[in-house]
Amino acid sequence: MPMLKLWRLLKPWRPAASAAVLVGVVAATAGMLALPAAAAVAEGAVAEYAVPTPSSGPNAITSGPDGAVWFTEQGGDAIGRISSGGAFTSYPLPTAGASPNGIAVGPDGNLWFTEQGGDKIGRITPSGQITEFPLPTPSAGPWGMAAGPDGNMWFTEFNGDKIGRITPSGQITEFPLPSAGSEPDGITLGPDGNMWFGQWGVNSIGRITPSGQITEFPIPTSNAQASGIAAGPDGDLWFTEWYGGGTPKIGRMTVTGSATEFTVPTASAYLNGIAPGPDGNMWFTEYGGDKVGRITPWGTVTEFAVPTAAAKPLDITAGPDGEMWFTENAGDKVAEVGTGATAPSLVAPSVTGSAEAGLPLVCTGDRWASWSGAQPSPVSVQWSSGSGAIGGATAVGYTPPASAAGSTVSCTVTVSYPLLRVTVSATSAAVTLAPPPAAAASSPAAGEPVAGPPGPAGPAGATGPEGPAGSPGPTGATGATGPPGAPGRDMVVTCGPASSGSRRMTCSTKVVSSHAALGKWVAGELLSAGHVQVRGLVAVSHGRTRFAFARHARLRRGSYVLRFRAARGRLRRERIVVR
Repeated sequence: MPMLKLWRLLKPWRPAASAAVLVGVVAATAGMLALPAAAAVAEGAVAEYAVPTPSSGPNAITSGPDGAVWFTEQGGDAIGRISSGGAFTSYPLPTAGASPNGIAVGPDGNLWFTEQGGDKIGRITPSGQITEFPLPTPSAGPWGMAAGPDGNMWFTEFNGDKIGRITPSGQITEFPLPSAGSEPDGITLGPDGNMWFGQWGVNSIGRITPSGQITEFPIPTSNAQASGIAAGPDGDLWFTEWYGGGTPKIGRMTVTGSATEFTVPTASAYLNGIAPGPDGNMWFTEYGGDKVGRITPWGTVTEFAVPTAAAKPLDITAGPDGEMWFTENAGDKVAEVGTGATAPSLVAPSVTGSAEAGLPLVCTGDRWASWSGAQPSPVSVQWSSGSGAIGGATAVGYTPPASAAGSTVSCTVTVSYPLLRVTVSATSAAVTLAPPPAAAASSPAAGEPVAGPPGPAGPAGATGPEGPAGSPGPTGATGATGPPGAPGRDMVVTCGPASSGSRRMTCSTKVVSSHAALGKWVAGELLSAGHVQVRGLVAVSHGRTRFAFARHARLRRGSYVLRFRAARGRLRRERIVVR
């Protein structure tokens, strides 16, 4: 093993004197340091924040499930946290000499980390409760950590030449690597559903399936010393080469094992951490060059100097503010560099419907823009009342009981960007529920969603999209806006009876931009309208998409959520507003 890496493995390097200087802050309290509220950082500019723990040696870093940034304090035997509002908190580990290294968010909502010195895997809750799990292999030297596709956490054993897996309950399984002296380093979940890792000692990138099948792919440059690795927005794996055969390089590998390398200008940069950014590029740290770098998907490299001399930037992650956050292992600081991108586009949800107890409500506005190529995961919804979260109310639609009249309800929509490991949420304004209408207990009011054949015509003036009952009408009501398949698009909906006296309603949509992204609708249902099934696509022509419902339904003026499955199996939700 090269001496420089061995030195870093045994003890974090730092200058003889390290001044704990925080930009804009001159006072600290024991255990917690208050920082000014985070402000936008200009593209390429670096803002540094000193970690309160002396000789903390911050190492790995990740965005937490609580909107804060978490990191390991390799020299301080602690887990650190810096909130979006600017407060540092340090959580000491029970094991002396634990030397925590890798850290990642688990599917259980906790943070998991490796203890390179303690030969343990640690778990810390967002509130700071710590649990440790000893490894079966002595002196394994656990290093990198990442969440897997199977609900477990996966890690590398640098000294043990193994890949480890730990369940949320702490059960550990180890998989020996085929090559002796492989020294696995960083690890990440790949776009193919497998775990990928760098093999420092045998000049290759490894892949392990959830069942434990291992494949190794050689790196073109000999003595590359693969270190950090991360999935990119282009569907490939990007990795850093600590040495690069004497010339620092960034590597890119397809899921089939084909590699391309890009040279970094700074000699002796000793590249380490790498992560996707919200700007659609990959960002990396230069441990020896005291810089952070950015590389575009086509290989253009830009470098940004770190203000602190001999800071030794080590790991990097996308922050919830749209910037890249990184650790300064020798500078005892956490820093951020401006990406030029904004935070993810949030559309505050709203509660729509009659706002009457006993009648359906819909949480609308659950449209979240792709963040520079990083697609969001399906959104989750939680309804709440004045007394807190409503148990079981996690669907887009919610019908409050009649007894809830006079209380308030709201909905919170949460979305995560798995590639960037960032989670964001927004809450609607509270709506006060009115008493249910007197007729609601016996029969639905005219114009309400009705399953099956239509009833008698309602009072004069009450019309659904198809016009008065029994009358074909020209086209019916015209509606609404709402994104069609791609966030931010607009869709105009026109609904009416399929033919004179027909009990089937058809709707045509005109997509303001392009209907291509909408995809073919195979199956679905219209929520908040009696769960009326969507029969399927009728036609697509001249920017208009026509679809039909399997049975008749009346649509009042208001907002509806259309949930359907596209041709490729992707579940989509669209909002239409009938005027």
